[in-house]
Amino acid sequence: YANALVLSFSTTYVSQQYGDQEIIWGLINIAKFVSELRHGRKHPYFSSFVSLPEFSKVAEEQVEEEGGYEELEGQLINKGKKIIENANQSKRGILNYYIYCWKPMPQQFIFF
Repeated sequence: YANALVLSFSTTYVSQQYGDQEIIWGLINIAKFVSELRHGRKHPYFSSFVSLPEFSKVAEEQVEEEGGYEELEGQLINKGKKIIENANQSKRGILNYYIYCWKPMPQQFIFF
């Protein structure tokens, strides 16, 4: 699943078929995916699950294998302000795995 998310904001794949809005949603989805794996999910309409840090680590390794970090860096030089904000949010979520793994965030700071 992480591989598909990387493709959703990959500039070489998306720029040929879609516009900025699809890049924004791809970045939001990868940040949300990593956050929900790390913190768990409680949602009235979707299935809930507990925190899965082991899967979060595997997903982050898949992102690295697919070149997701380089794609995030590429999105940071994009001209759209919303894309830059979402790229920064995704990058924070992915790169701070080891910090948050041992020191959980207070509930008011969880974005998704």
